[in-house]
Amino acid sequence: MKLKLFTLILCAIICANTYIGAKDISKSAQSSICKITVFQADGKQLSGYGFFYEEGGKVVSSYDLFKHAKQAVITNNKGKEYAITRITGASDTYNLVTALTTWEKAPYIPISSGSTTGKIIYFAKDKEPQDAIIKDKSSLYSYNYFTYNLPNDSTSIGLPIINDEGQVIAITQANFTKENLLCGIDARVIKTIGINSLSFANNAFTSIYIPKAIPTNEQDALSYLFLATKQKKIDSTAVETIVADFIQQYPLYTADALMERANFYASHGNYQRADDDYNEALKKCPKDKKDQVHYAYSKIMYTYTHYPIDQATEQALTAYELNPLPLYLQQIADCYFAEKKYNDAAETYKKLCNTTLASSYSYFQTARCLLELQEKDTIQIIQLLDSAIAKAPVPHQEQCINYYFYRAQLFFGKGEYRKAVFDYNEIENIKKQQGLTPFFYQMRAKAELEAHMYQQALDDADRLISLDENNDEYYFIKIEILLRAGEIEKAQGIASQCIKRNEKNATAYRIMGIIQAQLGNKAEAEKNFKKAAECGDQSALELIPTLSK
Repeated sequence: MKLKLFTLILCAIICANTYIGAKDISKSAQSSICKITVFQADGKQLSGYGFFYEEGGKVVSSYDLFKHAKQAVITNNKGKEYAITRITGASDTYNLVTALTTWEKAPYIPISSGSTTGKIIYFAKDKEPQDAIIKDKSSLYSYNYFTYNLPNDSTSIGLPIINDEGQVIAITQANFTKENLLCGIDARVIKTIGINSLSFANNAFTSIYIPKAIPTNEQDALSYLFLATKQKKIDSTAVETIVADFIQQYPLYTADALMERANFYASHGNYQRADDDYNEALKKCPKDKKDQVHYAYSKIMYTYTHYPIDQATEQALTAYELNPLPLYLQQIADCYFAEKKYNDAAETYKKLCNTTLASSYSYFQTARCLLELQEKDTIQIIQLLDSAIAKAPVPHQEQCINYYFYRAQLFFGKGEYRKAVFDYNEIENIKKQQGLTPFFYQMRAKAELEAHMYQQALDDADRLISLDENNDEYYFIKIEILLRAGEIEKAQGIASQCIKRNEKNATAYRIMGIIQAQLGNKAEAEKNFKKAAECGDQSALELIPTLSK
């Protein structure tokens, strides 16, 4: 009897302890839940819920609540407010946001490794915990997505569903279907939401205007810093916050952060702040990296007309003196070219061509300098353009168009017309006839004409006419080609059409006079020369005496 009584008492104690343990777990979880008030950029104020999932004041909530938020605060179950200081991740796919708060010692609910049965825990005394019975289970990428037996109301969104061990297994979310039942996303997805170098390509991330945290990975942080300062919508306050956070987290890269901020200031016309940051970067950076700062400063001065170009040259020269890298040599050459110091630029580009940074660009720029200097040694320039073309990636892209064009011009000047035509054809191959200008067809037709490639020249003349049927100049080009090809009657027919379209076209009468002279019709030729003079071309009268010869 005594044994039986003892057993009953023991069972009662165990049951009581189990009950108390369950209540303690729920109470502990409830202390981790907070109410979140969000202030949007347009002045609207929204509220919702979230909970702490890690130590250090890390909270998770709904992305929909934070979209366009400029500021946010949390209120714990004792009514105390804490600010949300940084966004640490955002996903519109999973409809979640993670953030840091000033409540660094907030109690938190650890994330489960994958159990599914649990209770929903509400904020403060809103509601008692309820069993969350799964009505449906599906997958959202690699994670579970649940539909529960609970009502789909605003007081139930952004809350944890915990298991018997006090671990969060799911986060409640609104159900956007017609079914009025609450949904939940697998809590393990929280671990996938963070900040990396690509975060600024994430629209969900950039749609929140609360300051963002810095990635914990060093290389990600450097890329993040670079991309952050290049955002079109970012303001100076946000940049200053990012730079300050970065320097605090990665003090060894202080100079890098200051340079990125300087670039931001320069791009927004605040050159004094840019100068201050570059000068500070020179002070803060290690001696063996000062060359990098001088080079970066030179690039800024080269880019913005606010700075005299000779200052950019000076910074580049200083960088090269500290560390003779080919990259700095190219910057020096570019600065000389911008200064129109073509001799210095040519010599520097030539020097660059003998380094590991030799490229199509360096050869082409050397050629340009010699052209600006009116160098008579066209063979040297052609050789440089040959090297530029040879160095270019195959198949040739847009950058090669100038290489071929300049070489075609030089070939034409040397009387090597077929080589010029070849280069013009290469330009056409690169462009694939997209965006070719009338000037291009004129130049090629001229080269084709001199190369006695009459049919090709006529084809280009016809292309010109098709581009603008009312441009008489294009018809005159065709007439010249026909005359050179001995097609005098066809040339005469086109000249007649030009006169019919405009009876006051002095050039058309002049050309018709020349055609008539070639046909032996001196009287008609004289008549047309006089008509050209009447229409304004007085020089046509000088051609009349030639008819008697």
